[in-house]
Amino acid sequence: MPLLAQDAFFTTDQMREIWDRSGMQCPYPDFHDFVDALNSHNIILKKGPRLWKLQSSSYAQRGYSQFSQAARGTQR
Repeated sequence: MPLLAQDAFFTTDQMREIWDRSGMQCPYPDFHDFVDALNSHNIILKKGPRLWKLQSSSYAQRGYSQFSQAARGTQR
């Protein structure tokens, strides 16, 4: 799966790669604290083991998900 898929769902590993590549300055001491903060503010929601959904995504509003389509055996 590409790093920036057109999807509202992300794995923890994908988010970690984005974090590492961005080089952004963040008030949180590490990646897991950052993820916890996003989750506690309902920016991302835990949807399964190591799987997260971005709530503010236009894809989230339309219900698109490569993960849910793969589970149904369909692709875009």
